Amino acid sequence: MNAMNCIEISGESDSSFEDAIRAGLTRAVETFRGIEAVQLDGEQLLISEGKVSGFRVTLTLSVAG
Repeated sequence: MNAMNCIEISGESDSSFEDAIRAGLTRAVETFRGIEAVQLDGEQLLISEGKVSGFRVTLTLSVAG
């Protein structure tokens, strides 16, 4: 049985949740080796002056340990 580590990260975008996920994953694969799965844990709209100003996601990475 292999040990797995879970790491929580976030990603942000000015345009969409999909781009926020992509930004988080792009950074994660540059930083961590052995990513085997990603879980989307949350989505947040960022608001400025009453308008949507950005998109933030929280992701949990499963990394082979």
